[in-house]
Formats: sequence, structure tokens, C-alpha cells
Amino acid sequence: DVQSTHNTDVQNIVPVGLSYTAGEVMDGQDVVSNHIHDGRTSINDIDLDGKKLSCLSRASTAMAWALETSFFKVGLFVGEFPIVVIMSLVVMCGLCGLGMKTFHETEAQEKLWVPQTSRLINEKAWVDRTYPQ
Repeated sequence: DVQSTHNTDVQNIVPVGLSYTAGEVMDGQDVVSNHIHDGRTSINDIDLDGKKLSCLSRASTAMAWALETSFFKVGLFVGEFPIVVIMSLVVMCGLCGLGMKTFHETEAQEKLWVPQTSRLINEKAWVDRTYPQ
């Protein structure tokens, strides 16, 4: 769900719950403080029950707002340019898949778990040469 701002000069579309316009009421309580910026409150100005939010509450709210805004913008971009997004993802997967050309599997335990500069590698090679199975 999206709502447009009440400010007629600004025609931004914002997700519901990200910002509150002047005079808006949430759960029967006015969440807008006296400090209005461009018709909206900033995250730091929201007071609940007349109490100032703690530092961690403001940080949590700011982080949630940033994530919601980012994902909303990504969603808008994907919705506006689906072919570009699909083609770029196919190209990225293809480029990452090129690394599979050099993939090889090994079953030698000493190559998997022991450093190649270890003394054990030379001694194991001597044992394999001296006592073949």
C-alpha cells in the first residue's frame, strides 16, 4: 500500500508508515510533534505519550526506516524496468558461472586439510613412494 503526501508541492509516493504528515493520527494519538519539516516529521521528532524516544529507539526507528525506504525504491525500480532487471541478473549469473570452468574435485585428504608447505606433505609422498599400496 502506498499513500501520497498531503503537501501538493511534493508529489513523492511513500510507503505507509514511513513518515507521518502533519495532523495524522495513529492509534488515536497524534504522533506529530511541533517540529514539522516539509509537512512531515523527522524520525527524531516523534514523541509517544509525551516522552522523548531513547537513543536506541531512535536508532532502531532510523534503521527500519532506511531499510523500508531502500526496499521500497528497489521494488519501484524492478516494477518500472523488469526486462532490464531480468537481463542484468541473467548476465551476472552467467559471469559468475564462468568460474565453474576451473572447478575440480579432489579426494586427497592431505590436499584438503593440511597446508601445502607442511613437512607432512613431503613425508607422505615418501611413504607413498616407498610403500605403494
